[in-house]
Amino acid sequence: MKLVKTGGQDELAAEHLVYAHPYIVVLLCDLYRFMADTGFVPDAFGRGLIIPLVKDRSGCLNDLNNYH
Repeated sequence: MKLVKTGGQDELAAEHLVYAHPYIVVLLCDLYRFMADTGFVPDAFGRGLIIPLVKDRSGCLNDLNNYH
């Protein structure tokens, strides 16, 4: 994650992790270890937001080849 970027759907930015208490590492390790041991992954971990990026704004915006 890059700094000074907006967060995702959870509204967490990289700065939240950078400036968090060091104990967050222990909590995240416990969380991921639990998920690996049990095979349970929260549904929210599978959600994402896709934003199409236009290659050429002067081109046709309806052309699928004009997007990354």
